[in-house]
Amino acid sequence: MPKITLSDDQRARILAGATELDIGEATPVPGASATPPATPPAPVIPAVPAAPAPSTDLVAYLTGQVAEKDTALITAKAELANAKVAADAAVANQDGLVKIAQAVVGQMQVALGNTDSAAALSAKDVVAEYERVLPVYKAKLPTGGVSQPTPEAAVPDAHPRFTERLALIATSK
Repeated sequence: MPKITLSDDQRARILAGATELDIGEATPVPGASATPPATPPAPVIPAVPAAPAPSTDLVAYLTGQVAEKDTALITAKAELANAKVAADAAVANQDGLVKIAQAVVGQMQVALGNTDSAAALSAKDVVAEYERVLPVYKAKLPTGGVSQPTPEAAVPDAHPRFTERLALIATSK
């Protein structure tokens, strides 16, 4: 059997499922023309295979993925709504808390002998001033300790007449 070399076009036709293919003769016939025919054969365009029908497993998997993403999205939206409510409440309370902080810082400033300038401060500045004034305030006016007399301040003895009267009262009963 002779060996036949196929062109790319012929291979494409075979792959496309062509049932007949003109491959010419293996050995040219004497007297036959070696020139190709005047009109080349029409190119055969391979048929595009139809897309396979999606399997039910794939559809079920993708449906499950969409459901999980929907659940995650709904949860995220609920968390965002809760965060917005909490942020609105914090903003609503901020003015009152800033006034309280301004009053505290102002009282500490006055106790340290300075003028009360906290009322003009913004929320961020009040916090910075509080952090600056607090250590000075605690050092100058310590709180929470027990007051004890110093060792140099000795308790004086009672007057001799007082001790005599105490003795007299105690023996009279």
